[in-house]
Amino acid sequence: MKEVNIYIKESCDALDTKDGYYIAVMTTQGGKRKFSNYFKDTTNYRMIIQGAIDAISMLNQPCIINLFTNTTFGMSKIRKGDGSWKEFPKESVNMDLLLELKELILKGGHELFNFYDKNLVDEAVETNGNPNHLVLMLNEDTYNKLNNKCKQEGRNINQIIESLIYTYLNE
Repeated sequence: MKEVNIYIKESCDALDTKDGYYIAVMTTQGGKRKFSNYFKDTTNYRMIIQGAIDAISMLNQPCIINLFTNTTFGMSKIRKGDGSWKEFPKESVNMDLLLELKELILKGGHELFNFYDKNLVDEAVETNGNPNHLVLMLNEDTYNKLNNKCKQEGRNINQIIESLIYTYLNE
């Protein structure tokens, strides 16, 4: 089986807006992919689990997945110490995402190993990855307008943001 390393770093404004995001880096022998996502009304732990779901969803064959996170809690509820799957009580926090992740792993024929290593995650996401990675936290209306404008112009959001920043810096 192909081996994949996934590094996930998350952040969330837990006290005020409850807006959060994750940045993930997925590496294989063939290369590296960096991506992120933003959510409203979320938590740090949901961001870790959602990042894992989004990354694993990109895999098109059974893989050995080494998942590195900067906290132990987000993934601690999914596996027992012996590696077997935990059963989730009905009142489990984030049960919707945990069940989705479990199903995704089992259906894909993947093997998951989770590691807590804050320094390794920081290094992969910021130092070894593209240090120029930017996460924008836009309200839904602004995001939808920007996305529609991109479709009209045949450009992606990164191209538009880079153009705006270039114009701003060269005024």
